[in-house]
This record gives sequence, structure tokens and C-alpha cells, in this order.
Amino acid sequence: MPNNMMTDKVQLVIWYREGTDKPIYTFDARGRSLHQAIPWADENIFKNKAHFYYDSNPPALRVKNIQTSDAGLYKCRVDFHKSPTRNWRINVTVLVPPKNLAILDHQGAEVRDQKAGPYLEGDSINLTCLSSGGIPPPRVSWWREHALVDDSFQVLPDGTVRNVLHLKNISRRDLLTIYTCQASNGHVVAALTKKVMLDMNCK
Repeated sequence: MPNNMMTDKVQLVIWYREGTDKPIYTFDARGRSLHQAIPWADENIFKNKAHFYYDSNPPALRVKNIQTSDAGLYKCRVDFHKSPTRNWRINVTVLVPPKNLAILDHQGAEVRDQKAGPYLEGDSINLTCLSSGGIPPPRVSWWREHALVDDSFQVLPDGTVRNVLHLKNISRRDLLTIYTCQASNGHVVAALTKKVMLDMNCK
């Protein structure tokens, strides 16, 4: 919301949510100063978790404890004392971090103790990382030390995200190498990670 609120007195602020013509939040300063304005919220939507900060820069409606049900398109209408009424649309996206990571070995068994193998020199193996949960579905990648080695992934019908790391003709230099699977759906929350170490029987 721009600085019109600082240069011309606000009379009324109304928030709507897409799909309804009824206001979900109002800030009524008609006939009174801003610090005496009367706030009102639809309890079926915000349940005492929304508050309009008229004196912040820019003024903002802040919503605490936001949930996935709060995502959607909102419209803000502001009536001024002299200036024309203005409207803004805001698309609210709620990120849900992934909940769980599982690493499967070449036989499809889940790696429990962060160690896969032992393998033989020259083996070619697959390590599968599965990520569950998360809105939107996370990007799942494989890292060796701090280097990205595979960022190809597939979103399965049940919402699980899969990335299969193909390791061909492993050698002595792969012994005790640590690979990290990472699932991330944004920079707002930290990525979920899980490590696996390759165990080998060397010739």
C-alpha cells in the first residue's frame, strides 16, 4: 500500500477474499482519527489473528499463524478523504516445507544407519531419495560434499518427489564418500537433508 495514506487521510480500508463479496476485514476511520479507528474481522476467516498496522511503512494487514487455508487472492480497497478510492490485489502463497526424506539403496531397502553397501569395485548402483510432504512439491537434489551432482527429479501421483542417483563403475575413491539428498521448496525455510555414506569392499 503506497504512501497515499500518509498524505491524505484514510477513511476506510476494506479487505476481501476472492470468491466472496463480503468484507473479511475492515479498518473504519470515518469521522475519527486513525488511532481511534474501529477494526473488524470475519471470525470465520481470521479468528483474531489479523491486525492492521496503519502506522507502519507501508501500512499492512499482518496475519499471524498463517495456514494453507489462508492462501489465495485478496483485494484491498482504500477510501481516502480527498483522493479517489484505490484497489490492490495480493496473491498470498503459503509454503509448507517437506516433512520427510528417505534414501533407498540399489535393492529398494531404506538406508537406516546412513551407510549403503558394502559394494564391490566396478559396481554400478542407484540411490533413490524420496521426499514426502511439502507445498508446492520440493525440488529434490543430490550433492557430493558441496558439489551438486544431480538435480533431476520426478513428482509422483501421490505427491512424493523422487530423485534417483546413478553411480557407474564405482572405484576406490568412492569409498566412504558421503552423498546428501536435499529437498527444498523455497528460500523461506531451510532445506531438508539426509546423508548416506558408501561402503565398499576393495580388491
